[in-house]
Amino acid sequence: MSETGTPKLSVQQVGKTFATAAAGPFRALSDIRLDIAVEEFVSLLGPSGCGKSTLLEIIAGLQFPSDGRVLMDGRPVTGPGPDRAVVFQHFALFPWRTVRANVEFPMEMAKVARAVRKTRALEHLRMVGLDGFADRHIWQLSGGMQQRVALARAMACTPEVLLMDEPFSGADAITRELLQDQLVTLHRATRKTILFVTHSVDEAIKLSDRIVVMGTRPGRIVSIFPLNEQARSHPDEVAQLRGTIWNLLRKEILPADQVETH
Repeated sequence: MSETGTPKLSVQQVGKTFATAAAGPFRALSDIRLDIAVEEFVSLLGPSGCGKSTLLEIIAGLQFPSDGRVLMDGRPVTGPGPDRAVVFQHFALFPWRTVRANVEFPMEMAKVARAVRKTRALEHLRMVGLDGFADRHIWQLSGGMQQRVALARAMACTPEVLLMDEPFSGADAITRELLQDQLVTLHRATRKTILFVTHSVDEAIKLSDRIVVMGTRPGRIVSIFPLNEQARSHPDEVAQLRGTIWNLLRKEILPADQVETH
């Protein structure tokens, strides 16, 4: 919560229905209620098709809810805005531009002065460990490095909220671990409010202040688990939490007679 007690983000009874020509209306989300505090790191975790990305896009203002609403600092979200930046799984970088020029691009669109753009871009490239690559072209970088460019680009726009849609899912295991570590460091340094979509239970446990577990058909919140560094430092507590979350997910994915509890 902010000093005034207002959540940074408030998702209030949000639902989403899509019209389909073949099967009629499809209910993707139903009655989503979630408050996210200033500086909080919240992960959305759930099976494929549960509406995690749809919910994130509604919060970003890229889609509109069929019912309910999203508030940012108590004000309705009516579309995209500079207070929210999105990092997608696919980097959407420009291969013909240099690394620094890619980071500067949104600031160019916002008519930020050239000197300010350059300073801010280099600062955020330094934060993600790419200050020595500012003049390289995107095609010269590995996939993990490209994702760090995308993260620097989002952060350089100085958003209040960072929305991340499975940003590390395409990385190999080692790179993914390194990107997670870097994101933890960035969050501690910047204290941005972050909403992070993932399919990985371990990733959610490593990164989050809270894990929001979603179920499917239609997408809804099944349970919410708070976390802190003390809990993460106890392997038994982590193992117990992992088992609890996995059992919830199994119930959403498998028929009831196939679900085993541990």
